[in-house]
Amino acid sequence: MKKGILVFFTIFLVSCAEQEIPIIEEVSNVDTIFKEEKVQLYIKDEYDLGLFEPERGVYLGAYTGNAELTQNSFESSVGTDMAFKVFQYTAKNSITNKEILECIANEQMPYIKYLLNEDNIDSSLYHFIGDLSSMYKIPIFIELYPLNEDITDPRKYKENYIKAYQEIKEHVPEAVIVWCVDYDSIEDSLAFYPGDTYLDWAGLNIYMPKYKEDILVEYTIENNIDVWYKLFQDKKPLMISGLAISNYSNIDNAYTIFEAQDKLKYFYEDIPNIYPRIKSILYVDIDMRRYGGDDDYRITADPKILNHVVDLWDNTIFLEDVISTPNQTAAEYKNYNLPAYTYNDVYYIEEIYLESIIDKHILDKVSVFKDLEGNIYYPLEELVMLDIVETNIFN
Repeated sequence: MKKGILVFFTIFLVSCAEQEIPIIEEVSNVDTIFKEEKVQLYIKDEYDLGLFEPERGVYLGAYTGNAELTQNSFESSVGTDMAFKVFQYTAKNSITNKEILECIANEQMPYIKYLLNEDNIDSSLYHFIGDLSSMYKIPIFIELYPLNEDITDPRKYKENYIKAYQEIKEHVPEAVIVWCVDYDSIEDSLAFYPGDTYLDWAGLNIYMPKYKEDILVEYTIENNIDVWYKLFQDKKPLMISGLAISNYSNIDNAYTIFEAQDKLKYFYEDIPNIYPRIKSILYVDIDMRRYGGDDDYRITADPKILNHVVDLWDNTIFLEDVISTPNQTAAEYKNYNLPAYTYNDVYYIEEIYLESIIDKHILDKVSVFKDLEGNIYYPLEELVMLDIVETNIFN
């Protein structure tokens, strides 16, 4: 909250031939009259659709492990076709032509997670490219070197990532590259961001075990996703490239069915409405206890969770086929969480928060307040009247 005595005057925007007439009002009881709070703004904007980015809707997909559960049995359990079939590539477990052929037959888009192997970067990359080059020439999504907390050198990471991006695009031009960050690495993600030129989509991996190092985890999902979304919504289409929610842990031998259902509701019901540029959610349906872990993330293991997900996915917003959208534009309301000031029950937003997200010629249509230090404030109600701004403040 701003302290001290503030003096505001209103500048009415008039033609150049007319004289500006300031109205000055001294405000002394600042603590009760002039207050700060956060408001959600949705700014209408046009943007070019990315590669295979739908104008509206969310692609579904799932990773079910390389040998424990087939994609077909997963889809039979949930009663929904997946737009993506997700693989994890390793040198010992590479992707085969047969698997790609199955994707073609099932009208699914292959999605390959390719992790960074810092001990053997070049040979691993060339082996990967060789495998891809020998496959059927179809579009394929590649999650390239997902960023996690074990990667600590931004310069080295970006050099390796950009080199891999360029090599893959040269030899596998149909590849769609996804740059991803882990949930725990959002705060430092911009330091590792390779630049808009070197990705087609931006992804977020969210793995939610019940315990970490035997300590019960309290997740602040909403705040962290909001930060990530606002960092990258202007850059590329977004996806949750890996979502895993624990419903059982070996640490305490306890189920958390209702907690898992609440989290699933947030991701599959709330997020598509709050964050319209998140265009895909890929679930990780794995029992990590089979691999030495402590958590069961499967939505297919418990009938209550399974039925809950089936109900959530019974929504036309979820897309079962990846569509091509070449050279198309779309309009949407981008989400911003900005500080606003209230004075005499009127909301004002300072110019520094608006000048980078709303064109100046549009802002020039709005009357403003200006303080003695020269800071400019726009009344929120007048911004909403321009039909490019929405907020829930006046609902």
